[in-house]
Amino acid sequence: MDDKKKNLLKSSLGVIALLVVLLLLPLIQTSMMPFIMNLLIMSFIYICLAESWNILAGFCGLLSMGHCAFFGLGAYITVMVIIYFDMTLLLAILISVLFNSILAYIIGAISIRVKDIFFAMVTLAVAQLLFSLSMQWVDVTRGPRGLIMPPLYNLDRRYLYYIALAMVVIYVAIVLLIRRSRLGTMLLSLRDNEILAKSLGVNTSKWKIVATIISAVMASLVGSFYILYIRSVQPGSVFTFDVTMKIMIVAFIGGRGTAKGPILGAIIIIIDELIRGWLGGTYAGLPGIIYGLILALFVVFMPNGLISIFNLKDKSTSRSAPKKEVI
Repeated sequence: MDDKKKNLLKSSLGVIALLVVLLLLPLIQTSMMPFIMNLLIMSFIYICLAESWNILAGFCGLLSMGHCAFFGLGAYITVMVIIYFDMTLLLAILISVLFNSILAYIIGAISIRVKDIFFAMVTLAVAQLLFSLSMQWVDVTRGPRGLIMPPLYNLDRRYLYYIALAMVVIYVAIVLLIRRSRLGTMLLSLRDNEILAKSLGVNTSKWKIVATIISAVMASLVGSFYILYIRSVQPGSVFTFDVTMKIMIVAFIGGRGTAKGPILGAIIIIIDELIRGWLGGTYAGLPGIIYGLILALFVVFMPNGLISIFNLKDKSTSRSAPKKEVI
């Protein structure tokens, strides 16, 4: 068995072992389990959001600074459809996906005409617009008080934990499949050299819109899950730059443009929840400052994220392996 197959086998066994631990964890009877499950569910939420962000920024090279817009819209539309139209949860989720797809198409169309930082500014402006709308449209969104999920959808925490874990597995699989597909090849060609891609006949406009819609749909579904778990949504909990910052930092710390990277980057969410629990309402702006510093450090000193450490280890192992003599 060569080194590549050995590394793949080790990686697969590690993933299986981790999944088994995560599946069995809720069965442990301890007073700390609700707290531990909350940490993990919040981590799962941001892993999924980082995976969706990766489709745009990691693969396509479109830096989304307002990714919270898709997430927040998914949460708001889901709960509003249930409250005001008395529809089922499944229909509410599908409608939220439809709204996000329309928004993504518009943003994707804009991405054709603007470049780099201007696209980032457009997404940031969309998120700010939705924040202002949700704050001011009090008759529908109830302003800063937000909306509360009806008691009918008060699901057991353990059930929600397994849904979140399943979403992580599915999202990682989706990103892996996209990366290895024709779509992934097209998106990476846009990121690496859009001019060259155009000269080779790649329809860059089409693939930018496709990437934006896929990313938005993934984030929308996370938003729908978020309202099921937290049971309430306010403008400040979903439409702020802090949310986007956390999404970006999970992706950057783990490894931007990789499927497994956000799993490693999720450690920052666990640290964040611990800090918030420790500080309470005191020094409310401190986590944001820390995120900014961490993000800057990783962008400068480790742009490929923590996943690069494992990749380097694999390469060094393969280099140090004795070569077979040819007789």
